[in-house]
Amino acid sequence: MTGSLELAIWSAGRGALRPAGTGGWIGYWSPGIGDPTVVGWLTVLLFFAAAWMCWWIARTKREELTVGELLVWRTVAVGLAALGVNKQLDLQSALTELGRILAADEGWYN
Repeated sequence: MTGSLELAIWSAGRGALRPAGTGGWIGYWSPGIGDPTVVGWLTVLLFFAAAWMCWWIARTKREELTVGELLVWRTVAVGLAALGVNKQLDLQSALTELGRILAADEGWYN
């Protein structure tokens, strides 16, 4: 896997090859606010509010819930917080870029 930043990766939507690593941290992806609109920020706020509510339920109802139920509430809380972060950072695009770079590096496009 040498020179993966110099290899070409497939440009989704354009149908052409482009050099990997130009313009971003991972291929063309860079961390930043992905949806700076009011609706985007409202969605993030609602994700975090729902995560906090799940965590609060797990904390305040600790004696009434089984260990499995506590685990579910906490897992849902962490998942919702992760979705809130992902909403703005667009982390699935970073994962897609990594996949494209790996595919080009391994010759899977040929």
